[in-house]
Amino acid sequence: MNRVRVAVRAEDAVAGVGLASYLDCQAEIDVVPCTLPLEADALVFAVETVDDAAIAFMRQMAKESHAKMVLVTRRLPETEVFTAVACRVVSVLSLVEASGEDLVAAVLDAASAAELPADLLNELVEQIQRVGAGKLLSDGFDAREIDVLRLLADGLDTMEIARQLCYSERTVKNALHRLLTRMRLKNRQHAVAYALRAGVI
Repeated sequence: MNRVRVAVRAEDAVAGVGLASYLDCQAEIDVVPCTLPLEADALVFAVETVDDAAIAFMRQMAKESHAKMVLVTRRLPETEVFTAVACRVVSVLSLVEASGEDLVAAVLDAASAAELPADLLNELVEQIQRVGAGKLLSDGFDAREIDVLRLLADGLDTMEIARQLCYSERTVKNALHRLLTRMRLKNRQHAVAYALRAGVI
C-alpha cells in the first residue's frame, strides 16, 4: 500500500513538531518537509484563528501545490469558508477537541478526496442561503468591505472610517488591501468605482 505524504505547518512551532511526530508514527503516513515545491498529498495547517496571514499562506499553497489541506483551527470565520474551499481545504478540525485519530482519519481522507466533505458542503449551502440576509454579498464583496467602501465613497479617510465603524485603522487598511488584491483593483478610487458599477454601494 502506498504511504500518504503529508506536510505539516503550524503557527506554533512546538505544536507543529508534535503534529509531525504523531503523524510520522503512523504506518500509512510519511511526513515530508513543508517547503515549495510541496511534494505532499495532504497538508496539515494548524492555526489559532484563520486571519489574513493564514489566508495568505493557504492561497500560496493552493497556487503552488496540488495538496489537499486539513485545517486545524480554533476559529474559522463564516466569511472565510469560501476562501478555505478555494484553497483546497477538504477538512476542518477543532484545535481544541480533535483527537489524534481524528487527525489521521482527516489526513487519509484528504489525500484521497475528490469532492467536498458533507459538513463543509452543508456549510457552503447555508452560506449561500444567507446571501439574501446580508451575511455574504454578490460580486465578491462582504459586509465589512461594503461598509468601508460606502464611507470611502463619502470622502472619509482611513481614520474617520475606523472611528465611524468602531474598527482599528489597521482593520480598515487590511479590509481594503484584501479587497484590492482579491479583485485586482488598482487603488481605492478604482474599488469605489467598481463597487458602484456592481450596484453594491
